[in-house]
Amino acid sequence: MANEISMSQKQTIAVLHAQSLSNRSIARMLALYRQTVGRQVWTVLRSITIAFQL
Repeated sequence: MANEISMSQKQTIAVLHAQSLSNRSIARMLALYRQTVGRQVWTVLRSITIAFQL
């Protein structure tokens, strides 16, 4: 359970990434690991790609 991030954090990551902030910058702002941010960004981008393929 400790490794999960909240929905608001996920949304914040998406918004900040859309504003061209780096994963490192986002991680620092939200006090998360850079890898956690990268994984979340990858998941969102993958979802978008799958949606466009449908």
